[in-house]
Amino acid sequence: MFGQETYFKWREPVETTRRRDADEAARRPWWAAPVMALVYTALLMGVWRLSRDPRRPRLEAAVPLAGGGGLAFAFELPAILRLARPVVWVREHGIQIARANSGYAMKYSEMESATIGPPDNGNAAPILTLRLRNGRVRQFGVADDVDVAALSETLRRMGVAVHGG
Repeated sequence: MFGQETYFKWREPVETTRRRDADEAARRPWWAAPVMALVYTALLMGVWRLSRDPRRPRLEAAVPLAGGGGLAFAFELPAILRLARPVVWVREHGIQIARANSGYAMKYSEMESATIGPPDNGNAAPILTLRLRNGRVRQFGVADDVDVAALSETLRRMGVAVHGG
């Protein structure tokens, strides 16, 4: 999507990002992070075992280091990545979203409809809800400085059925 004209660009409001993160955390099973800590620990121990360095630490030092690394990767790294707020671009051929180390793009042809609704659940920002042809629903908070009427008109012009806004 390089070289495309960008119609709108905004950083998602903090309260919308926090609400989505809380919803995702509520859906995640309680055992997911401890299991991932064990997996990361096992991977770090595997790297230690495969190391050919004669100066590698002894097993008594490697186990606590791998355990600490596993805990950091499973619990602290996701918390740091959640500090990044998503950036949304409405571009010539689709909508692109990026957050921390991930992102994705949706073409207008993949979108069935869009709704720009009023804030809900105590949010101060309007919510852009995209219904995709594969049945998925994506929601994004719209920043205060974005003209909602112009955003609706741009989506209509690109062939997306817009309700509200």
